[in-house]
Amino acid sequence: VRGVSDIMSQTQEIANANPEQVQSLLLQLLENNTALVQQATSILKAYLNDYKSVPVLFFLMTNSQDVRVRQLSAILVRKRLKKHWKKLKGQDAEGFKNGLFQILAKEESRLVRVSVAQLLSIVARIAVPLGEWPSLLQDIFNICKSDKPE
Repeated sequence: VRGVSDIMSQTQEIANANPEQVQSLLLQLLENNTALVQQATSILKAYLNDYKSVPVLFFLMTNSQDVRVRQLSAILVRKRLKKHWKKLKGQDAEGFKNGLFQILAKEESRLVRVSVAQLLSIVARIAVPLGEWPSLLQDIFNICKSDKPE
């Protein structure tokens, strides 16, 4: 188990973390070791306060081979999205909205699809009143016509 100074150092480094580093922390949360879970939790709390965590978690939600990481990423984004949405500008926000429907269309795991659908509802609650998602109804209609209309 690492000391406080090591955790502080890791917390500062995580601000510019790549997806592999974040995935490692997410997997650490799932370990059966209280000290590792506490360490990962303290580092992730600091990381999630930065809006740059949203694109990294979205990447993991889309690309991780581990279903647990995809689901946990969706949950963590959902919990922080209201705070960070305004900082996601233009192309990032559009890519995020479109990407949610792509994930729903291709995801095999029901648990991940449910987590992504919950995230999609949060995005809709934020973006629709601001007029930032005029294609939402058409996107919902299209996903309902897909092979996986769940």
